[in-house]
Amino acid sequence: MSIASELTALNGYILGAYDEINTKGGTVPANKNMANLASAIGSISSGSSTTITPLSVTENGTYTAPTGTAYSPVTVNVSGGGSTDNNWAEAMAGSTTEIVDNDIVTIRRGGLAGNSSYTWITKYSSNSLIEVKGYGFYYQNKITEIKLSALRTLYGTGSFIEDGGNQFGRCTALKKIDLPVFDGAIYAGTFLYCSSLKALILRSQTMATLSASGAFNNSAIHTDSAGGGTGYIYVPSALLNTYKTATNWSQYSNSFRAIEDYSSDGTVNGDINV
Repeated sequence: MSIASELTALNGYILGAYDEINTKGGTVPANKNMANLASAIGSISSGSSTTITPLSVTENGTYTAPTGTAYSPVTVNVSGGGSTDNNWAEAMAGSTTEIVDNDIVTIRRGGLAGNSSYTWITKYSSNSLIEVKGYGFYYQNKITEIKLSALRTLYGTGSFIEDGGNQFGRCTALKKIDLPVFDGAIYAGTFLYCSSLKALILRSQTMATLSASGAFNNSAIHTDSAGGGTGYIYVPSALLNTYKTATNWSQYSNSFRAIEDYSSDGTVNGDINV
């Protein structure tokens, strides 16, 4: 390996470390270099019983509280699907506000949905979640940021129990959702009533598809016919014009922005501030 390629790889590792610092609530400086790395790591809070990192939860399994916290293990149902289900949001209501999850692979219908009694999550990030089914995060109306680093699939058609769109519907406080590898389909109502949404970030070099223009109804990202909105869809610059003219996406042509023009470091992987 040449010196140049080793330096390029090292820079990638450093940027990756800063991404993890940001995910864990640390302060990321404007200059993401080696010299600033130690202080950025030091800015990460040591945590408390109000933050669970990572969660130890499996689908229809048991939540186990981390060592040193006061929460007893509870049985949770991540599949949802009915008013009598003891879903995850209800089981953990009030125990935490920020979640970094490295365990759950699938959130089934209504698995993390809230209601007036337990809309308690403010931030959610996951390195393991690969699919979200209908109403997965529905009505979590205190959540402001979501980052799903492994998400590849949303479900919008099929049986009522599993599917139905509205994965992030009525998350009215949601400002930013970051989907680094997502290249699947977005369905009707996926971001319905996300009235605070400032940034949908699609970083994949493979285009996501939009199956229905109603995915953003009553959100901060409007169709051109509605005069445009205050929210934007950030995509790699190489795909910008393709997105603007693609089926269904073309209705949001004025809402697209190139990630590299707005990210903190001018790259497709840099953070977008909202």
